[in-house]
Amino acid sequence: MKRISLMALVVGLFALGLAALGCSGTDGAPDSGQPAVDSGVPDAGQPDAGLPDAGAPDAGLPDAGQPDAGLLPDGGQPEALSLSISGYAFTPSELTVDPGSVITVTNSDGFAHTVTSEAADDAFTPGAVNGVSFDTGFLGGGASIQLTIPADAPSGTVIPFYCQVHTSMMSPANGHVTVR
Repeated sequence: MKRISLMALVVGLFALGLAALGCSGTDGAPDSGQPAVDSGVPDAGQPDAGLPDAGAPDAGLPDAGQPDAGLLPDGGQPEALSLSISGYAFTPSELTVDPGSVITVTNSDGFAHTVTSEAADDAFTPGAVNGVSFDTGFLGGGASIQLTIPADAPSGTVIPFYCQVHTSMMSPANGHVTVR
């Protein structure tokens, strides 16, 4: 009888461990409700709906069929750039970036703004150009977020952006990200 009880305890603990893993984020990291930060280390080799890596080494398999965001296809590191919003203005309003670049957007105003791509200037509707789109979502005053331009973004692509909250009230109403 003791042998069966011990076996039941071992099986129960194993099941409890599996259940705990099922409560973590899709990449095996605990789900904190905040976006994971890509460390540039390949993930565990399992598709994870395009979410960033957990940072655990593996056989080098990419996320959901895309290269890991931490490295460019040529093995180089992405360029880090900044875009600030202050006084209803984007600074700078014109950014020229390499594919794979990371743009840190900081809202210095005391109220929400967005940085949202659009298909054409003054469309004031979320959109993409050559398959490239981005959106910070509503970014509260004092908050920052990072946007990553896809590593496979075509050279010469110009993506206009605007604020969904203030549209034409911004100065200028549209900014642009140009891919080198």
